[in-house]
Amino acid sequence: MKNGLTAFLFFLSVILFSCKKEKDSSEENTTLREIAAYPIGNTYRTNGRDFYTWGFPNKSKQFGKTGFAERPPYFPALNDEILQLEFSSITPETCLKMHTVSVDSVLFNFTEADQMVAYAKTHQMRIHGHVLLWSSSVPEWIRHVEWTEGQYERWLEFYIKTVVGRYKNDILAWDVVNEPLVPFFGTDLKAREDNFWRYHIGDDYMEKAFKWAEEASPTALLFLNEVGAESSFNVPRRKKVIEIANDLRNKGLKVDGIGLQFHLISPDIDDKLMQSIATDIAGNDYLFHISELDIQMNFPLGLKNKLTPEDATKLKQSYNTIVYNYTKYVPKDQQYGITMWGISDTNTFCTLYINLRLKQQSEDFPHLWDANYKKKEAYFGVMDGLKGVKGRY
Repeated sequence: MKNGLTAFLFFLSVILFSCKKEKDSSEENTTLREIAAYPIGNTYRTNGRDFYTWGFPNKSKQFGKTGFAERPPYFPALNDEILQLEFSSITPETCLKMHTVSVDSVLFNFTEADQMVAYAKTHQMRIHGHVLLWSSSVPEWIRHVEWTEGQYERWLEFYIKTVVGRYKNDILAWDVVNEPLVPFFGTDLKAREDNFWRYHIGDDYMEKAFKWAEEASPTALLFLNEVGAESSFNVPRRKKVIEIANDLRNKGLKVDGIGLQFHLISPDIDDKLMQSIATDIAGNDYLFHISELDIQMNFPLGLKNKLTPEDATKLKQSYNTIVYNYTKYVPKDQQYGITMWGISDTNTFCTLYINLRLKQQSEDFPHLWDANYKKKEAYFGVMDGLKGVKGRY
């Protein structure tokens, strides 16, 4: 009898252990998009990178040259399989920006944008349209025409309605205006001489852009997107973004959501700050999009040549803090989603930024996969946050 009970208990433990292994294996294979209760996104990129100069040299009426240039291809090449498996939403990094789309006053190039739309459909992914109006993405040709204010205005209306109208059945949300404030710090709008459209059309250029976007696609969700309004020392900047959106609404314009980019420097984020951000955005009845999330670990000096174990833990904690608090404190009907700004450390704009600013070869480590497309600890911090688990790593 005793031997029989021992044998029974042994086989029972084998069965339970087997089930646990099966469960653990299943959890290991769970992807971000499967566990997320809201869209979890990333950027849509081609293997060739482009980048732009920061600021306008030789300022004039045309604001100098745009400064967009082709960069070397990513190496290793982009891993689209990760994008397809892990993410349910994509934001085009470049192919819908004006400098890419507009060839001249009448000719538009939609080749890459059409490919992006087809890609999203194939993999059942939402597309977030980025971006209709950004002062750093002005086509070179229009900087050198001599038009009246009315001609600039008519062309911009033509451009917005053509782009939004072309994709009104496929792209159901747009960043209408991107980064209207001075770069990074402060609460002032970019000066007229630093904002092509404000200079040529007037102070109401944002009102006109939102109006034309709504006319082209009345049911599309329309967003105002800004950088640098997430930090603990930049609360007035966040209030200014909300003030701009409220002002547009008070003038009868449709503004559905606010995107805060979240290009962060770890560990400048905590629970209290994230809850405050969620309250500010949601409390004013806006959809909240964390729109370009990455966390720089080698900024501003670029002195590190690898991600240390200590920094890996900080990165994991920061990602978890952001995702956990977004999941918990943003009302479900205002959770537009979280979009990462890159997959692996080999395809991050942060490295390009450091190289451009410091004139040196340096790297950064802001993403969920390393340069060889291996999951970092930060990935599991995001996974925990999506599950509603507050990590203490």
